[in-house]
Amino acid sequence: MTIVVLIGLLLVSAITAMGMVDANRKAEMALDEVEMLRVQQRWDSERIEELSHELFEVMQHVGIVRVPGEVCDAS
Repeated sequence: MTIVVLIGLLLVSAITAMGMVDANRKAEMALDEVEMLRVQQRWDSERIEELSHELFEVMQHVGIVRVPGEVCDAS
């Protein structure tokens, strides 16, 4: 009888340990995904800034935006 109880406890412990290992693996995967999203967000932010500068330069070139102090050409 004691052996059956011990085997049962061993099985419960093993199943619990397997569940904890699976939970840890899922948590690590979630953390990896969060890190990838942070890197992507940082890259996106940098790219938006680059594109904003390029757009400003194009707008300046076509005369939509003028630099303060710039003399306007009357031609």
